[in-house]
Amino acid sequence: MRKTAIGLLLSTVTLAGCGFGRLVERAPNSCPGGMGYAVAGVYYGDSRLVVVPIVNLVPGAEFRVKLLPSRDDIPGGPPTKDLMVTVESDLAKDPLSGWITPRTMSFNTAGPGGFMPPLCVPPGQAPREYNYKITVSNVGVLDPRARVR
Repeated sequence: MRKTAIGLLLSTVTLAGCGFGRLVERAPNSCPGGMGYAVAGVYYGDSRLVVVPIVNLVPGAEFRVKLLPSRDDIPGGPPTKDLMVTVESDLAKDPLSGWITPRTMSFNTAGPGGFMPPLCVPPGQAPREYNYKITVSNVGVLDPRARVR
């Protein structure tokens, strides 16, 4: 138990220290007429799932999700890098979060560096927090938020 608690604490500190959730404003992106991006790092493994709780964005910015599987596999389960990760809007909690379209893939099928295909914050998106869900098969579900300012 103590080992798990220390691991979660260290992974949270690591995610926070890497700049996850922060908006990089003057970077080109693939969104029409947009600039900037923010990354949600998803760290997962045997009985753990950690993500930055709030990602800061602006209209026209890219919302990127980076998969960070543990090096330790789940005993008796599939390799951690093969677990399917789904990012989707949480329409039950937030009917206005439909712009967060579903993405499902494993680390092995993600792009270079473990990035999922990016989402674009639509131009003119109202400033507020939007709820979304991250589901990792055989691990669990978290409900972080994307803050558009």
